[in-house]
Amino acid sequence: MSTSLQESSLGSPVLTEVSDGVFAYVQPDGSWWINNTGLLVGPHGAVGIDACATDARTRAYLDSIRSVTAAPARTLVNTHHQGDHTHGSPLFRDATIVAHEQTRAAVIEAGIWRDPPFWTHFDPGDVELEPLSLTDREGATLWAAYNGGRPLTGLA
Repeated sequence: MSTSLQESSLGSPVLTEVSDGVFAYVQPDGSWWINNTGLLVGPHGAVGIDACATDARTRAYLDSIRSVTAAPARTLVNTHHQGDHTHGSPLFRDATIVAHEQTRAAVIEAGIWRDPPFWTHFDPGDVELEPLSLTDREGATLWAAYNGGRPLTGLA
């Protein structure tokens, strides 16, 4: 395993619409700490599903979001605590970051991994720990779009 990950040696991520207003953001395979994310786009805002592990990767994800909607990313859902899904969350500056309450506690406990002991070295860039701002214990429904009284997309 390499001791250093060269971001430039990886291919470019691809944002693909898989259903009306539902996108998959697939990053190139090549190392640990490269995750895939999702995006729900409604008429008044977007919902990101996970951030990325590094400053650079999350900024590329945000650029991709802006390529399909001028609406702001209002919500970011973190599916779990691991840094490849949460380190870039603070770059969603105007979004409410949502997850299970145990995810928030685990994010705080894990901190920012700057030199993981058993994965290929990577540079997280200028990311800071920012715990989630909204948690739930039992579950929640997040409506990504609403059209004339009919919900278009909901997450339970």
